[in-house]
Amino acid sequence: MRNSKGFTLMELMVVVFIIAILVAAAVPSYLDNLKRTRYNESIVALQKVAQAAKTFAAQYPNHVMSGQITNAATNQGVPTCNPNAGGTDVLYQCGYLIKDNWDALAFNIYACNPATGAGGGCCKQGYYASMQYKNVVNDYCGGVDVNMELQENHAYDKTQ
Repeated sequence: MRNSKGFTLMELMVVVFIIAILVAAAVPSYLDNLKRTRYNESIVALQKVAQAAKTFAAQYPNHVMSGQITNAATNQGVPTCNPNAGGTDVLYQCGYLIKDNWDALAFNIYACNPATGAGGGCCKQGYYASMQYKNVVNDYCGGVDVNMELQENHAYDKTQ
């Protein structure tokens, strides 16, 4: 009888094969969950911006504000509220939005002017905020209307 220590090549190959099968099953599931999470994070951010834009419009009805929400707009120094500023940084300056890592989201978030539809992305009349998938033209557009309801031009496939 042979006195051996360790594993044979065949035993190691079986273990590697089993691990490969487990990884092949787990990675797609992980990527699907990651995409769903990024979508849901963006929906929450969209709703924050819509609420901020709605509150700003109610308090300052004669001031126009619209545009993309970015880190540059919200990560400034000590905020001073100037509703005449016109850009989206006024939402941070006047205390409607807090500092956040807006640029890390999977979607660009826009504050919209509900009267004119100005603001960029897929803003249109009746929207307080909209979001558009980054780096993909005409892929997905969603927005929050004046009734604070999510409107989508087509369902975003969170599993691809």
